[in-house]
Amino acid sequence: MLNENERQQLAEKLAGLALGKARKEVRRLDKEANLKVWRNSVRRELQTVYELPNLGVRVILIELPEAKPMEGVNKIKMSYFFTEARVEPWTPPQAN
Repeated sequence: MLNENERQQLAEKLAGLALGKARKEVRRLDKEANLKVWRNSVRRELQTVYELPNLGVRVILIELPEAKPMEGVNKIKMSYFFTEARVEPWTPPQAN
């Protein structure tokens, strides 16, 4: 189990990485890491959620959209950028 300070340090470390490297780092931290949600839209964010049972945390990787008009056509291109990592305490469900 990670304490509050360790969770904050992990979130800052992950936020400083590119999305692909952050995903690899999460899987490296806990070999039993479970990808719970892949790019789920919550409000204006795309969230990728990992559950790390051996560390007792849930890691949420946040991507935010950026709209850019396309030249020559009346369309908008949406791009998503990895901006934040949230690390929160999580207790694995008990098997019955």
